[in-house]
This record gives sequence, C-alpha cells and structure tokens, in this order.
Amino acid sequence: MIRRLGPGYLHIGDRNFGVYHLVQAITAVHSAALLRLKITQAKRLAGQPLRSGLDGDVLWSPSPFDRCEADGAAPPIAGRLIYVQLERNDFRPIDLYLFTTLTDRTAFPLQELVTLYDQRWNVELDLRHVKTTLQMEQLDGQSVDIVRKELVLGLTASHLLRGLMGVAAIRAHRWPLELSLAQCWRRNADACRSLSPAASPAEVEHVVDRLLIRLGRCVLPKRKRQRFEPRAVWGRPRVYPTLKGSREQARQAWMELLTNKKS
Repeated sequence: MIRRLGPGYLHIGDRNFGVYHLVQAITAVHSAALLRLKITQAKRLAGQPLRSGLDGDVLWSPSPFDRCEADGAAPPIAGRLIYVQLERNDFRPIDLYLFTTLTDRTAFPLQELVTLYDQRWNVELDLRHVKTTLQMEQLDGQSVDIVRKELVLGLTASHLLRGLMGVAAIRAHRWPLELSLAQCWRRNADACRSLSPAASPAEVEHVVDRLLIRLGRCVLPKRKRQRFEPRAVWGRPRVYPTLKGSREQARQAWMELLTNKKS
C-alpha cells in the first residue's frame, strides 16, 4: 500500500508499526513517517536516559532482529526521537515515544507532531464503528470471494455514511466528529426503508434533503466531566465449561457418569 501511494504522504502509525522495515519502505518512496515506538525501541535509538520533552536527532539502523525489505537498500535513516509524558486529571500518565522523518523543527515543531499523532485515535474509533455499529466484526462468507465482497460493501457503506454526515455537519455549522455515527446510521436506515423502489429522482432528492437535516441534529452529548473507563472488556458468554485434561479422558468421565446414572 505504501508503494502504491507513492511519494508525498505522511504515514502515521501506532506501536505495532514502529519498526525499521516500515520506515525503510516509507523513505524508499520519498514519503514521511510519524510512528509510535515501544519503550525498548526508543531506548535503543536514544542511547541516553529518556526524559519527557526529549526531541533529539537519531539515526535508525536495522538491528540483527529487524526484518528488512528484501528488494531495497537498508541504510541508516535520519529522523527525530520524541518523548513526552501526557497527563490528564483522573487518568494515569501516558508515555509517548515517537519517531519521525520530519527533521525540520521550524516547520514541524514537537507539539504539533504530538497533536497530529493524537488525531490518529479517530482512526481507532472509525474501526470500532465499522466492527460494532456496522456489525462487521465477524463476516459470514464461506469463501474468499464472498468475504472480499462483504468487506468492500461494508466499507463502502461506511464511507457513504461518513460523506452524508460531512455534508449534514457543514449545513448544521458543526464539525463532522460532533455527530453520532450510531444515530446517523439509524436515521439513514429509516430513510432507505421509506423509499419506494419506483421512487422518482425528485422524491429521492426530497428524502435526502430531509435526511441531511435529521443527521445534523444527531449531536453527541457534551459531558460535564470526563468519563473514566476501566481497562477491561466484557467477556464472551461461555456455553460449555473449559475442557480439562485430554478429550479422551473427558469422554471416559462422561461415559462413567452416564453409566452410573442408568444403574
């Protein structure tokens, strides 16, 4: 995907993408990178104690354990190592280690890069909505071709809905992220159900105009205080108990139990 996009892009990634071979691919196509690192990776690059506010020049060379792009050169890559500790009331501090190939500090100051990386969280929220709100967490296809079609159609629906939300937000003089995707999804589904298959273009335009007005009213609530959520998830319900020992032992135990009940 990086090669297909080509030059002139800024690729932003979380800790799973903070690896050498990704930076290698990005620089090879003359694009820029802003990637979050794990603390072990940051310490190796820094070569000195890490203190919040660090913004140092580094050279990232591949280690013996790094996987490199086989068909490309693997030179040391010049960049900046940034470390800041973010603090908010009622939340634990977050250590943020970033590597970027944007070396011009005048054009790309530290705070702007940290703020830019913070906006990446909206991508996580979009993925959550695709999986939960649009119910694409588990696809039902039984073949590669059908699964691919499910994925393409689901993401197309997501993009179309986001497009409608963008137009509705502009009309309502709001930011698109102020609107609730779940509410807009329900309003959109209602509008689609109200349309007849034989509807004329004028009728469709009328329904869409009404829909945009309704979407502009789907505003997220403004909470008076920040919410604190535990770092835990709901477990999936268990229909059967956990198997202990081998399956053969479990069969024998059940057969003995059934035999004793019959006798």
